[in-house]
Amino acid sequence: MKYILILFFVPIFSNAQEAEFEKPDFSKIAENIKEEGNFFYDSLMERYRNGDSTLTIKEKRHLYYGFSFQKNYSPYGRSKFTDSIRVLTKKNELIDTELNTLVRFADSVLITRPFDTDAISVQLYAFEQLEDKENFNKKIAQYRMIFDALFSTGDGTTKENAIHVLYTSHEYEILKIYGYQYMSQTLIGSYDYLKVRDNDEGYEGFYFEISSLFNSMAKMFDKDD
Repeated sequence: MKYILILFFVPIFSNAQEAEFEKPDFSKIAENIKEEGNFFYDSLMERYRNGDSTLTIKEKRHLYYGFSFQKNYSPYGRSKFTDSIRVLTKKNELIDTELNTLVRFADSVLITRPFDTDAISVQLYAFEQLEDKENFNKKIAQYRMIFDALFSTGDGTTKENAIHVLYTSHEYEILKIYGYQYMSQTLIGSYDYLKVRDNDEGYEGFYFEISSLFNSMAKMFDKDD
């Protein structure tokens, strides 16, 4: 029951090839999100949760990459509500009470993992079935904010234009947005290289920069010592 917003992102790949990419300056982002102002993190997160589509690209970048400095950031973490969601999504049809339960379970995931696109996707499905246009549009806005930030860093076609991600799940989501089928994954230094099946454009694979994941793991091990 995966709800992928491919139609909303069809133009992104062709536009990205002509874009000027900017790698996230994590040290600068870390400083900016501490200060009261446009990039103050609590304010950005509140606007994100409200589905505020007026965020600038710089604000979206501070929102997404700034999360790597929050205590809830755990790139390999898993919510206890994920299994409950999976049970419901295995059903062919859901009645309204089940759809509302699905939304609540996903909300519980998003409390600590606000950029969990799987949870956002199931909510999109639920809100569409419930004909809740207001919340459906809010979730579309959140989904767009995430990927606007990601695609501002690169298109993944070369290591130099690698897309910086905070979660490996976003790598696979991007392949689906691009319309390519995943074949295999290779770790090359601080990069994930995802090979894709043969396609008309001739792309063999895409690069994703994952240093934030490594840094998070290093901090976790430091705490254990």
